[in-house]
Amino acid sequence: MKTILSIAAAVLALGIAYPALAEVKTIRCGAEKGDERVCELPKKTQQVMVSRQLSKKDCTRGKNWDVRKKSGHDELWTRNGCIAEFTVRYD
Repeated sequence: MKTILSIAAAVLALGIAYPALAEVKTIRCGAEKGDERVCELPKKTQQVMVSRQLSKKDCTRGKNWDVRKKSGHDELWTRNGCIAEFTVRYD
């Protein structure tokens, strides 16, 4: 019984830490070798992560993909063969 209560408490704590107000969407973005592609992100982007890699080339944050701030919006860039689906969490 203690285990069930501990799990329930952990689930509730996660619900408080990650409010249901945040939205999630998937964006496909990718660039062939030697190219760079920029994909616009929603306003107030909080988190971006690779959810599914589509290329043979590894997608490594800071090396061949990342997020940069622009006035009015953020953008995701990919280069050097990184093609992936990215999960984006935003308000």
